[in-house]
Amino acid sequence: MLTLRNFLLPAFALGGAALLSPMSLAYAKENAILFANFAQVVQDSKAGKDILAQVQKELSSLKTMQDKVNEDLKKAQETLREQKTLLSSKAYQEKEAAFQVTLRDAQAKLVNERDRINRGGQQALSIVESTLNRLLGEMLEQKGADIILNRQSLSVGRPELDLTSEVVALLDTRLPSVKVNFEKPAESGGKK
Repeated sequence: MLTLRNFLLPAFALGGAALLSPMSLAYAKENAILFANFAQVVQDSKAGKDILAQVQKELSSLKTMQDKVNEDLKKAQETLREQKTLLSSKAYQEKEAAFQVTLRDAQAKLVNERDRINRGGQQALSIVESTLNRLLGEMLEQKGADIILNRQSLSVGRPELDLTSEVVALLDTRLPSVKVNFEKPAESGGKK
């Protein structure tokens, strides 16, 4: 039975020659493991920057909308406070309940808008990731490598095995931009 101990003892007895034989070195060179920082590829690519710019523009519009909604709600709340002494208890409670409904609706609208933006950004990123995966598969064949690992899963790697810059350049030529779809999903019942 071959155990790790049985394998290592003869190797050490021969001064480690069995572990560093020309055959094992040839195997290591023939079976290359390459790596790239996938997150950096997406971030540095033209498509990744394009998606980020589109998402930031939408988030800026959302911030403007949120500020307006907050201002309107604050004014409505102040008006309601002023009316508290002028209205009957029942009338005030009805207005307070209506304000709470308006507040919940406004909050739900803002959450839906943020979700819409996030969905659009995620869909666009999935296009980039799909293109990146195909590109990595092609590079794997071209380079004759056995595997291309994500740099983030490695502790140490020789810089000449890092394909990050090369992958960014190829991704830029293959996918220079991505149009982010920020459309609202169709509501049930055929309404839009």
